[in-house]
Amino acid sequence: LQPMNSPMGRPSTPGTPGRHATGKELLPGLALDTTLNSRGYQPLCFSKEIFHRENFQVDVFLGDCRQRVPLESVLNDLREYASSLDNELLELINKDYADFVSLSSNLVGIDKILADLRSPLHLMRDEVQVLKGSLDESVQSIDDKLQERRDLWEKRQCLELFINVSHSISKIEKLLKIDDAGGKKNKEAIAEVLMKEDEATSNLIERVAAEFNQLRFYVSKGKQLTFVKNLEPRILYIENNLQKGLQRLFKEGLNSRNTNILANCLRTYAAIDRAEEAEAMFKKWFVAPFATKNINLEVLDREGLSHIYRTIIEFVEKDCILVLGLTQKIKGFQFLVNSIWAQIGETIVQKIHKIFSSVFAEPFHRNFQLTSRFLSDLERMCSNRAELDSLRAHPVYIDFMKKWNLSIYFHLRFQEIGIPLEASLQQPQLVAESGTFKLNSSRILMESLDMCWDENIFLPPLVHRFFRLSLQLVSRFSTWISSGIQVENQVENQDGIPTNPSHVLKGFSAVEWVQVVQDIEMLSTKLKAQVETIQDRVANLEANSLIQEGINSAIQNLRAEIPKIKFLISENLLKKSTEALQQIKGIAATLWMSDRPAPVAPSPYTQYLLPPLEDFVRNSGSNLNFKLKEDVMKHVLDAICRIFLDTSTEMVNSVLKSDSTVKKLMKKAQETNTGMPGIDKIYLQLYLDAESIGMLFDAMGLSRSESTTYEQVQAFVGRGKQIHQSLNNNNH
Repeated sequence: LQPMNSPMGRPSTPGTPGRHATGKELLPGLALDTTLNSRGYQPLCFSKEIFHRENFQVDVFLGDCRQRVPLESVLNDLREYASSLDNELLELINKDYADFVSLSSNLVGIDKILADLRSPLHLMRDEVQVLKGSLDESVQSIDDKLQERRDLWEKRQCLELFINVSHSISKIEKLLKIDDAGGKKNKEAIAEVLMKEDEATSNLIERVAAEFNQLRFYVSKGKQLTFVKNLEPRILYIENNLQKGLQRLFKEGLNSRNTNILANCLRTYAAIDRAEEAEAMFKKWFVAPFATKNINLEVLDREGLSHIYRTIIEFVEKDCILVLGLTQKIKGFQFLVNSIWAQIGETIVQKIHKIFSSVFAEPFHRNFQLTSRFLSDLERMCSNRAELDSLRAHPVYIDFMKKWNLSIYFHLRFQEIGIPLEASLQQPQLVAESGTFKLNSSRILMESLDMCWDENIFLPPLVHRFFRLSLQLVSRFSTWISSGIQVENQVENQDGIPTNPSHVLKGFSAVEWVQVVQDIEMLSTKLKAQVETIQDRVANLEANSLIQEGINSAIQNLRAEIPKIKFLISENLLKKSTEALQQIKGIAATLWMSDRPAPVAPSPYTQYLLPPLEDFVRNSGSNLNFKLKEDVMKHVLDAICRIFLDTSTEMVNSVLKSDSTVKKLMKKAQETNTGMPGIDKIYLQLYLDAESIGMLFDAMGLSRSESTTYEQVQAFVGRGKQIHQSLNNNNH
């Protein structure tokens, strides 16, 4: 064999490096003449691992490469990669060439060796088969023995079950003195045994209950067996007589209030897992007669609902306490839930269902409150949390609570609380006659809020609805004030029509708006004080933070109207003052290019600036607190200063605008008049007027220096101030 210079005898492709184009054969151990580096071939546009994938597809491979490089580059890279594979194959062949050549020499005599091994292997196989057959026979024999033993064990179990059932029946019949004759004699014997009140009878009842439970267990295991079915009449007879005897004994114990008899009966019922029967009998024999006698329309009309509930509680505390006390020690019974409440609840729903009527709010509220207190008293009698949960989950309890139509009651109260407030917001007469509030609407709002949490109106299950109603009332009042402010400001809609022109707040004077602010302040204070009342009604610590947050939000929304009202008051006062400020424009006509002497007093219009402010302060009286007065006065005086500055600046600029004709007139006037120039007279008059405006700050108790607008006015009339000082110096 000769080593190959390319795989499958294929010659290297000319023109590709590393393909052994010389045609020389490679000898074993001869190094390849290749241009590859020590790291091996690394394709440029694909990875060689892609060819090892099971789902490799040529068209997908070419499509992927074509997206990145031209097909010519792919072809060149594939040729390079094929060349590298050829070189790797040649290296592998040359590496193991000597071993490959000597392989045939190592196989001489292999046929004889295999023939020698074949005979012992056949003999061993025959021996194993014989041994396997013997083992299979032994395993089958053992399985047969085990099955036979299993059958015997089952028969033994049936026999033991038969013996146990027969023994239990015989033992119970002996304990209860039941003979084969049966009939009335057996019933009397059973009753006689169970009616005794000594310790032996108590032990006997417990033994009978234990044996009967054991008998029921045996019967449950073999109820499909024939002999158990044949014994069913005797078992049923024992069960029926035992049940009748227990019923008779239990009834006698209830009538005689014998603790020992009742305890024995309850232990027996608990032992045989018949607690429901005892509860049903107590309900039928003891609770039902009481309910029929004391819960009916006649008693309701004569004595009232509170008397009925009080009678029920006394019945439970006095007449039922014996049984309830025994069940504290004998577990498995819930007489309070399944006997007392089940019968009482059903009777109330059926006999006096008119207490659930929600046509009139006051009777409904009274009946619901009485019922809530009654249920609370009843729930306090529960011995543990499990019994309380059972009471609240009882179908009669759930149906009983559904009878109370709280939605209709809240709707009635909603109208009773909300309609008066809505009506007051539409009344033209808004002044309250007396009391803390100045506006009638504010007084009614506070009364409505108090009604929401009044003990004669509020119901705990409706706490979320009454709380929401409180927030809605405050929000409605805030919206009413906001709409009134918009009307005063003549807010128009898209059609240019004033919104709600008939609003009752339209035309309010500044003094009346002060009363609105005072009522908002008072409402905020009372709402904060009402939080504690609401939290007491809710009695839920987790909800306290939500209540506080909701009230704070309502107060914040209500007080958000105060800055708007302050602005409205300020604008109201400003309207009366700005009319006088328009006379500033007449100063130029009076003093410009005039022979009049220099002014020595403020303009007449300044005397009309102070009276509106003084009237506002005087008429507001105690309603006007210092903060409101300060904010309103600052806004009004700053606005007066701003209007004075803008109007004066416009007038002076108009005067100083001069064309050639005006300049000639000014020159002629200066030649013929040796007095003060007209522009100086104007500045002097503006200075005197500005000083008069500054006195408004003093009259209102405000500092001039805190007003930046007044400082701008002072800077503007600085020329007039210099002229005034110069005249004073000349006079001195």
